[in-house]
Amino acid sequence: MSTPTVKIKFKATGHIGEAPESAALKLWLLRQVDIVEAGDNFKWVMKHIEELKEPKLDVNVKRIVQQRNADLKVNYHMLRESFDEVKDLVFQVIVQLSDIDGKPVPYDTIIIRAKQKHPDIKIQTVDRRIRELRAEGFIYEPVRGAFLLTSKEEAKTA
Repeated sequence: MSTPTVKIKFKATGHIGEAPESAALKLWLLRQVDIVEAGDNFKWVMKHIEELKEPKLDVNVKRIVQQRNADLKVNYHMLRESFDEVKDLVFQVIVQLSDIDGKPVPYDTIIIRAKQKHPDIKIQTVDRRIRELRAEGFIYEPVRGAFLLTSKEEAKTA
């Protein structure tokens, strides 16, 4: 039984030839050749290798949200002293959950987490504090029903 081959084109010389699939795959990964002609199995392997090499958007978005939160927390540290206990709780829940998930925090999740930390708190109170934080420009709603921290400058332009 013969080894499956792939038709390749060397980038440096332009020479077209054939190589065993394993060798062609190594050369392709090193970006030394282009694949001219290959079987379906080889194309499937190439496709999945490319998918694995692509950066995942979620990881990048999560990192961006975490960095942004870190920058904004420094700015808001002094302002939080003027918050009442419930408003501070809601603000901290949004900061913590957006750091963990790296995405906007859904309204329901904010209420659940706030009630976990303070079982006696009423849903209406949490709802009111979310609206206050939004009106004051501390958080914004990039997706309906989910919130992130915002800078004061962004709040003024929104």
